[in-house]
Amino acid sequence: MSLFKVGDVQHAASDRAGALAAYKESLGVLRKLTAANPGNFRWQNDMNLVLNKIGDMLDDRPGALAAYEEGLAIMRKVSAANRTIPSGSEQ
Repeated sequence: MSLFKVGDVQHAASDRAGALAAYKESLGVLRKLTAANPGNFRWQNDMNLVLNKIGDMLDDRPGALAAYEEGLAIMRKVSAANRTIPSGSEQ
């Protein structure tokens, strides 16, 4: 989530390219983490948050839609597993 926060700061400073790069790097890390531990619903939620940030940053509508749809699919999977996202460091 540190990369996510870096992206937020860059976005606030009007550095869209830097923010998008940080969000994409964060997504790459989260993809590896969730692949190694698919039962970690906290990381899946984090991945959804990053995908939404990426979608918000893209001027490319099909790309933005794909990011939002991927995040939605993740949350549907979490919901289907009847799981809630733990707060803090519970998981």
